[in-house]
Amino acid sequence: MRNKIFIFLLLFLITILFLFYSCNNNTNKNKQTYNEKAEYADFLIIDSAQFNIGNIYEKCGKVSHIFNIFNSSNDTITISRITQGCSCVSAKVNSHIIFPKDSIKLNITFDPTNKKGYFNKHIFIQLNQGDFFIMPGISGVVN
Repeated sequence: MRNKIFIFLLLFLITILFLFYSCNNNTNKNKQTYNEKAEYADFLIIDSAQFNIGNIYEKCGKVSHIFNIFNSSNDTITISRITQGCSCVSAKVNSHIIFPKDSIKLNITFDPTNKKGYFNKHIFIQLNQGDFFIMPGISGVVN
């Protein structure tokens, strides 16, 4: 009887370890990777890299700001990935390609629901497969 209990516990532990390993392995595959050597894209000119909305009211709902992003270089720039750090912020661009001496619009929307107080949110935008990045932001106070 003791041998059966021991074998059962051993199989149970092996199953738990296998499940734990499988979950961890799948999580690591889905993680986004960033180029640690990426440089800030100073050739992109943003009309206001950090926009302060000021005081807003939660009951008034979502607020947005449109950033103009100008490519001052002679190279075509491609937006590879847009990452928001919070579900209260969303970002959309009118084009994922910025041609030389041309501009695009980036619309950042903030949802103040349950976010009373000061906020400062940034959008991480990877360019040219992660070689460059920009981080426009939006801030304000929710009353």
